[in-house]
Amino acid sequence: MDNTPTDREKEREKILIEELKILQGVINKMAQNSLECKKWTLALAVGVLSLKIEAISHLYGLCVLGVLLACFIF
Repeated sequence: MDNTPTDREKEREKILIEELKILQGVINKMAQNSLECKKWTLALAVGVLSLKIEAISHLYGLCVLGVLLACFIF
């Protein structure tokens, strides 16, 4: 029995590799966009909290900061 791949199998393998490269590119772009959204959200939340720090109780501010940090990690 001959185990060498045929031309059709080689072509399918090339196509599959290209599709996986495209999929990996999409995943990388989505991850980068997610990171940018998290960075902007964290920056804006910290900015708002720093401007309104006197009006917010310290415990509430710490809870909000903890939630934001948890969201940033995940």
